[in-house]
Amino acid sequence: MRKTAQIAVGLVISLLALWLAFRSANLALVAQALREANYFYVLPAAVLIWLGLVFRALSWRVILDGQAPLRRVYDAMNEGYLLNNVLPFRLGEFGRAYLISRGSRGRVTPAQALSSVVVERVIDLLMILVMLLAFLPQLAGLGLGPTFAALSGLIGALALAGLVFLARQQGLVLRLARGVFERLKLRDPAAWEARVVSFLNGLAVLQDPRRAFLAAMWSGLAWVAAGFGAWVLLLGFVPGAAATMGFFVLLAVGLGQAIPSAPGAAGVFEVAAVLALGVFGVPNNLALSFALVFHLLNLVLTSALGGLALAGEGETIAHLAQSAQAMLSGARQAAPSDQ
Repeated sequence: MRKTAQIAVGLVISLLALWLAFRSANLALVAQALREANYFYVLPAAVLIWLGLVFRALSWRVILDGQAPLRRVYDAMNEGYLLNNVLPFRLGEFGRAYLISRGSRGRVTPAQALSSVVVERVIDLLMILVMLLAFLPQLAGLGLGPTFAALSGLIGALALAGLVFLARQQGLVLRLARGVFERLKLRDPAAWEARVVSFLNGLAVLQDPRRAFLAAMWSGLAWVAAGFGAWVLLLGFVPGAAATMGFFVLLAVGLGQAIPSAPGAAGVFEVAAVLALGVFGVPNNLALSFALVFHLLNLVLTSALGGLALAGEGETIAHLAQSAQAMLSGARQAAPSDQ
């Protein structure tokens, strides 16, 4: 019943998002925009997006402390993305954790693999927030680009240093959390404490500041490459589009994908891209045509890379999904709130 409810919520959100994206669109004009787009830009955009995936794999490998070869990390990541594209519950995150623990020959335990995925997502969110802050002056029409870029970089560095501090001072953080829980008089403080412990265990891989900043650097480069990919593709629909537009679309889509939805972020991806381009005055019909192609390009690229990786190691989506589900069930059973 719980799984069914979660799937239903995701489908409802995706359908609502699709309705929002299409409600003011003229399908004839959307089709016209798709016909008139310059698809010459698809190939360089795909190369840049692929390069972002390579940088993302390098970031994850640093978080894993080099305990798995880059090719194994890269393949597992894309196999996870493929699983996310076709199945609910973001099982791909558990699928790639399973694959990396299985392929590391005992150097990475399942728990460590899951923790590394959590840390990668935390750093990802940090990069999104830093880049959004850097672009805010341009979006507002203020001439403070360099100042805010430097400020956002400083904030990002301080936030990352804060994560390193949390990783190195787990006992202190846990005591402070217990004090807060007592003051708030939470109904089930043990469950909340278990969540804090789980989060801190995930951050343990960041106890080395060098690893933390190196992982953040590769993650930042991944977002930069993907941002330029979005911009290059946008040039095929909106000639003369500023690079800021492509980056803002990517960041909006990145934040939107955190919302529960159907597999592949169907609907949520499109409405996030349309709303982002609307900030720059791009008509809905043109924005929607770009969003559809941009989403399709990402799905096809990650699915193809994931499929090739699966075929290369004789793995199947069904078996990977079962393994990911088993890992998800184990994680839930370890949490007091789910017992």
